[in-house]
Order: sequence, then structure tokens, then C-alpha cells
Amino acid sequence: MTPATAAFFIGVAGVMGATVMLLTRLSTRQQQEEDAHFRREAQDRGWTFQTDREAAFRIRRWTGVTDGIRWTAESWRAPSRRRNRARFEQRMRWWADTLRGPAKPVLFMGVPAGAETPSFTVADGEGLLSRLAQKAAGLAFDAAVDRYFGREDGALVDAGALRKVEGMAPPGYIVMAGDPSEGTRILFAGMNHAMIAARGDLAPADPEDALAWVLLLPRRVSIARMEAIRTTAELERVARAGAALVKRT
Repeated sequence: MTPATAAFFIGVAGVMGATVMLLTRLSTRQQQEEDAHFRREAQDRGWTFQTDREAAFRIRRWTGVTDGIRWTAESWRAPSRRRNRARFEQRMRWWADTLRGPAKPVLFMGVPAGAETPSFTVADGEGLLSRLAQKAAGLAFDAAVDRYFGREDGALVDAGALRKVEGMAPPGYIVMAGDPSEGTRILFAGMNHAMIAARGDLAPADPEDALAWVLLLPRRVSIARMEAIRTTAELERVARAGAALVKRT
């Protein structure tokens, strides 16, 4: 390599490094401006707002009270490490405590319109292949619940033990429960109507995406989706829907 060629590559590397530094600074400044905006709007509503980090995720966290229900919400965002995926991994969680939840978990899985009836089944039976298929499906389901609702709530759910609640279900949801008869009772007692009423507030930005997932635990109601919180108004809608669901438990 001639000195001129080496100097050229060194120059290119320098320009690329400077560009990366500039973009990083611009991104950091944008995040700081967004944080300041969220903080002001939270203070105007009597909420709290703070930021945190966990591994590669940058976390925005709110606490507040809506319709008499005290809640916490988090918005997680990190650069995606997977190829052929969105640029960022992101998720949102909202939760509030309750003393009147179901004895066993009830999960409302938001699905795209028209997908309320699953197109797959896990093999039944006692054979080795059936048991392996059931175990694999259970592990994948457990991982999905943990990813949506976090390790704390996910540890309270044995996803492999959940069974589909047949019959009544709000549009856009598959209902799974640790005790399907209890799930049916909760739906008939008013939760089905409450979920339908909350549908607008839980709707995704893209109509083709799935609705937010809702998890009813003995002492908590949680809402989660694979999108970050973009605006305070959006968080207000989620908090309004969540407060109504807590009151229905």
C-alpha cells in the first residue's frame, strides 16, 4: 500500500468516526429534549418522571394516579441486535396493584384483526414427540410473557399451564387462563365489556398490529405491548384503560 493510499483510508476512517460521533451527539440531544418535554408534561399532571438504564435498554418511567388508581408505566428502547428486524427493540409496560384479582392468571393476548382463532395447535397425547412439542411451545410462550410483562410478573405465570377460554372473548383477543372456568366467570362478570370499552385506548398506532396484551394477576393488572410510549397523551389513554380494568377486577 502506497503512502497516498494509506493516507486516503486514514482520512476516510477519520470522517466516518467524526460522523458517528456527530450522530451520537445529535441522538443524545434529541433524547434529552424529549425527556425534558415528558418531564414537564408529567409535572403538569401531578405525575413523576425519571430515566434509567438496564443493559442496552434506555428506560423512561412514570408514576401517577388516574381515576383514583395509582400506577407505574415504563417505556423501554434499545438498538436491535437482530438482522432483518426493526432498527430498535422497544416495549411498553403499565401496571397497577389490586386486591381483587383472579386466583390464577388470566391473559388477554392481543392479536391482529381476524386472528382470534389460532391457526396452530400443539400435539396432544402422551408420546415422546407430543411431550417435546408441548414443552417447546410452553417455553416459547413463557419467554413471550416474560418479554411483554417483565421478569417479576412473568415469574408469577406458568404460561405452559394456561388454557384457552372458550366462548366469550373481546374482539381482537385470545383469552388464556390458569383456570378456564374462572376466566369464563370473570368475562361474564363484566371484564369482557370492560375490555371492549378499553379497545380504543389500547389500539396500536398501526391498525394491522396486535392490540396490547393484558395480564390479570391476583394482586396486579398489567398492560404491555411491543411499542414504546411516544406521547404523554398516548400514556394517558393507556392509564385510563388500565384504571377502568382495575376497577372491574
